[in-house]
Amino acid sequence: MEKNEIQKLPELLTRSLPMKIIYDYECISRKVHGNIEEIRIRLGKRSEFVFSGTSILGTSVVDKKELGECFFKLCGGSVYAHGEEICYGGMRAEGGIRVGACGRAVVRGGKIEAVHDITSLNIRLPCSILPPIGDIGKMLSEKEDGALIFSRPGVGKTTFLKAIASDISGKYGKRVALIDSGGELAAGLFGEDMKIDILEEYPRGTGIEIAVRTLNPQFIICDEIGSREEAEALLSVRSCGVPIIASAHGDDLSELIMRKGIRELHEARLFGSYIHLHRSKGEKNCSYTVLKREDAERTDDTS
Repeated sequence: MEKNEIQKLPELLTRSLPMKIIYDYECISRKVHGNIEEIRIRLGKRSEFVFSGTSILGTSVVDKKELGECFFKLCGGSVYAHGEEICYGGMRAEGGIRVGACGRAVVRGGKIEAVHDITSLNIRLPCSILPPIGDIGKMLSEKEDGALIFSRPGVGKTTFLKAIASDISGKYGKRVALIDSGGELAAGLFGEDMKIDILEEYPRGTGIEIAVRTLNPQFIICDEIGSREEAEALLSVRSCGVPIIASAHGDDLSELIMRKGIRELHEARLFGSYIHLHRSKGEKNCSYTVLKREDAERTDDTS
């Protein structure tokens, strides 16, 4: 995107955000490079916009009524329909948009039953422009081996996974089962030549098992693994010979493979490579470093 060109907001946001927030966004867009990734709205505080990892404050401040109306519209006019998601910190809106919400929790028996009096919203926009991934798709397709993508939050793991899915299915003709538990991974994946089957909002473990049993995939791609249950599901898939491409939060490989769930997958040699994503402030796309399984094992030996 050229400087001074305003990136068009999704229709949901143009009809949900207060006009002064949209005005803030348009003013800032004319001055910065990069894609809009997040819009943060906090009660009584200035709006915040994140462009390609760079945070910029707007001038507008919303009151309780404006924030409540915005949240109601983002929920499609039914906060109740998204109640369970909101209790866990966020919800999926149309077009792959994710909305994180903070407020006053109603807790009974140690369980959050509702969230009232919303005080802040974090609106995460899916990236429709896939980043360059070099020969990653070719490497994985030819070796037919798994990979774990890892980075700290906000660098672009989900978008990188989308690019891999697009490459190995569209360019290299592999059948891909995409386990889109959060509703973000498949957003923006267009193309008539893609051989992708999407299991949307399935629990990861269940989606993985169904994919193997019914879809005969050549690759399975899923986002943000880490639990023991997910590790067990992934191990069962690997025993069937299906490579797994997944992502996990972490910025240090030696620490990452010490986590219990990841540790089991590492010891089972589930991943042939570990791909570390990193992005400097203001950069539009992330950079990456490919570490082979042997590199990870040497790292493990010295930890």
